[in-house]
Amino acid sequence: MTGNASKSPNAEQRIIEKYGLDKPAVVMYFKWLGKTLKGDMGYSLTASSSVSEAIISRLPVSLELLILAIIPIIIIGSRLGIRADMYPD
Repeated sequence: MTGNASKSPNAEQRIIEKYGLDKPAVVMYFKWLGKTLKGDMGYSLTASSSVSEAIISRLPVSLELLILAIIPIIIIGSRLGIRADMYPD
């Protein structure tokens, strides 16, 4: 399960218990949902930090992309809407 055949069954069992994989998926989901609503989104294994910190560190780039995408959408959408109103047929 862990990808390393040399690990003992006890180590595998500790990993399963550490991450709560021994519980049903529904229980794990509602536990995660409750923590998320409190602001605790958990720990990122790839970023080696909390998920909240990872999101906050990438927020400026995401907002920049949002602004760069929404400006042309508003301009093009407004012009198409005005043209559709002027020429209904």
